[in-house]
Amino acid sequence: MSRSFLLVGPAAFIVLLLTLPAVADQRNIHAGMDPDTHREIDTAMQIALETHLSGRSRQWSSAKSNYSGRLTPVRTWRGRSGHFCRAFVEIVRLPSGVERNGRARACRNDAGIWVRI
Repeated sequence: MSRSFLLVGPAAFIVLLLTLPAVADQRNIHAGMDPDTHREIDTAMQIALETHLSGRSRQWSSAKSNYSGRLTPVRTWRGRSGHFCRAFVEIVRLPSGVERNGRARACRNDAGIWVRI
């Protein structure tokens, strides 16, 4: 006898993200972006990883370059150093409307700043 179930809300989003095929690494997803856009992404990453529960997205946009996107934390753990680490999914919308998807991880450093690993 098989059982089926339906997930809704943040849990369903996390399951969906974890079942996606491997996607572009972070160097490719950010290719061609100007320094201001990189700062927008880093600010969004700091906020998302520090304050958002897994499955809750943080949106960002750069009016200057017309890039936008969102970061969604999906998992949290303690690294070997004892600092918290988080896995997250990132979607970047290019000015052309094309979306790039990527997965990444970051850990807090000794100063409490999230750094991609």
